[in-house]
Amino acid sequence: EAMLAAKVEPDTISWTILISIWARSSLPNHELEAQAIFDRMLRYGSVPNAVTYTALLTMWSNSGAKDATKKVVSIFRHMTMTGQKLDTVGYSSLLSALSRTSDPEAALRANEVFEQMLEANVEPDTMSWTILISIWASSPLPNHELEAQAIFDRMLQYGTVPNAVTYTTMLKMWMYSKRFKIAQSNVLKIYDR
Repeated sequence: EAMLAAKVEPDTISWTILISIWARSSLPNHELEAQAIFDRMLRYGSVPNAVTYTALLTMWSNSGAKDATKKVVSIFRHMTMTGQKLDTVGYSSLLSALSRTSDPEAALRANEVFEQMLEANVEPDTMSWTILISIWASSPLPNHELEAQAIFDRMLQYGTVPNAVTYTTMLKMWMYSKRFKIAQSNVLKIYDR
């Protein structure tokens, strides 16, 4: 406020520091304050950078808010509309943010993000695939196990090598599945790899 009162226009770094402080705050409604500062930043014509977006993505994904997934997706859309390019790490961070939300439809949103990643010719790595598999493995959506298995199979078709976390996620999911015959068949396929 003092900068604005002195007619000193904040730059991207100043806005980002302020957003990051509020994003990490434990004060009530800190998410709304950080989002309001971001909106104000845009009205003043400042261009957010990767750190700005990461602060907001992390904040909303950890917030537990009912609309957190929508906020994360909205921020991602804003990033892409402003020409921000994500690499594999950026997309993995976005998927990870979606995995931490309490939205039951986070898996569907994660699929959309993953497909956009492929359309942008960004090569998913083991981490990207594993995060997507993990989101589906723990999803409350019907047939979530089958979707996670389909993603695992697609990962192998792409030639990406699963790691211990990928295998553990798949085995744990099938271990707790109520679809015993399908689980048994898929666990055997996993062990055969």
